Formats: sequence, structure tokens, C-alpha cells
Amino acid sequence: MYSYEDIYDFLSEELSVSRDALSPNTDIHVEFGFYGDDAFDFEDKFADKFSVDISGYLWYFHHKEEGQNTGGILFKPPNERVEHIAVTPQILLDSANTGKWSIEYPDHTVPKYRYDMLFNLLLTAIFVIVLILVFVYG
Repeated sequence: MYSYEDIYDFLSEELSVSRDALSPNTDIHVEFGFYGDDAFDFEDKFADKFSVDISGYLWYFHHKEEGQNTGGILFKPPNERVEHIAVTPQILLDSANTGKWSIEYPDHTVPKYRYDMLFNLLLTAIFVIVLILVFVYG
């Protein structure tokens, strides 16, 4: 069985934070401001270190994506369509001791298509076309 000490040691090392900044209910993503690729890397390291099956992990309940999402102004990204659920040392400890991600998510729906990302792609395409036109006819 793992203890808080094991989880705090892991968090302190991975997030470069003082153990004094941690409590069982610390919302680690909000408190330490990591999301996107950093959050995915963190979850993978956690899963490897504690042999936890994180296949049930739904990122959008816990943190936002990395980078600017201009399309998110018009179309809500997944993390803004659900209520935030904190990832805490308590949840990590429970998951480490059961060997699987311990959160049961509420019923929810996420659109089949990411319209925010499609809008971002459209903006990028328009920008590239304008640059080409300026370069060719400029």
C-alpha cells in the first residue's frame, strides 16, 4: 500500500514543489498551473511509477489544453463543457492503491467534432493563403 509520503515525494520531484505546499485536497493542476502536454506527461509518469491503469482518464474534466485556442471563443472546447474535477494527492493515492484511475465521471456529452479546432485550422489556412498571395503578388 502506498502512502501520502509516496505521493508527496512523487509530486515534489515531478512538479518541483515543496512538500509543504501539498495537502490531500490540493488541486494540483490549478495550484501549480500545469496543463496540456505537461499534464499528459505527468499522468503518464504517475501511471508508470505507481502501475496505474489510466485508460479511464478524461483530461477535459481536470485541465485545459496548451496554447491559444481562438476557436474556443466561438465554440467551447471540451474542458469548458464539463464541471472541473480536481486532481488531488488523495485521488492519486486512491488510484495508486487500486491500480486504476479512481474517478467516476458524471454523465456528459462531448460533440463528435471539435469545431473550435476546425475554426483554428480555417484561420490558419486563410493566413497561409494571404501570406502566399502577398509573397507572389506583393
